[in-house]
This record gives sequence, structure tokens and C-alpha cells, in this order.
Amino acid sequence: MSGACGKHRAEIGMAEVHNIADLLEAGIRAEGLRQKAIANNIANLKTPGYRRFEVRFEELLAKALKDPTGGTLEEIEPQLYQPRKTPVNSIGNDVTMENEVGEMVKNNLRHETYVRLLRKKYSQIEAAMRTR
Repeated sequence: MSGACGKHRAEIGMAEVHNIADLLEAGIRAEGLRQKAIANNIANLKTPGYRRFEVRFEELLAKALKDPTGGTLEEIEPQLYQPRKTPVNSIGNDVTMENEVGEMVKNNLRHETYVRLLRKKYSQIEAAMRTR
């Protein structure tokens, strides 16, 4: 009986590890898309009528985590959208270098955090496999 319980616990533990890795990988995908959106916004800083793009991911992730029937983490895809909430300048453009640089710094920090956590998770898996 204890062998079966130990096996069940190991299966649950591996499922949790897999979910954490999926979550971190989804975050890395979102940050990659967000970096492209920021670069595109900066490239269009002086384009008349251009409206900035952002990435919707965190809201989708929170919804999926609350509702287990909402799909798997692999199915959550970040989405580009235009918030159209920021004021436009004289050429009808809403991109400011200060805002985009701030978004880039936040994005880089999130990306680095996701990568470090994923690296740590895989190191823990490797260590666990070596001890068996």
C-alpha cells in the first residue's frame, strides 16, 4: 500500500512541476511578444495616426487559473491589442519614448525572472533524478 501511495504522490508532484514549467514557458512567450510590440511602438514613434500596441496575457492567465475548464496553459496565447486609452499628440500618435522604455524595463525584468525560475525548476528536476 505504501508503494502505491508513494507512486501517486510522485505522479502528483510531477504534474505540479509540469504545470509550473508550462506557466513559466507561457510567460516567456508573452514577454517575447511584448518585446516585439514595444519595439514596434518605438519604431512608429513619429508615425502620424499610429496607436500603440500592448499584450494581453496576465488577465488570460488569471482567468485560466481560476477556471480549470478554461483550457491548459499551453493553450493560453498572448494577444496583441490597442488600448486606445493614452492621449494622442499633435500628429494623432499616442507613443511616448518614456512610456515605452519603462515598459521595456518591466518586460525585461519579468522575462529574466521567468527564465531564472524555469532554470531553477529544471535544476531541481535534474537533482531529483540523480538521487533516485
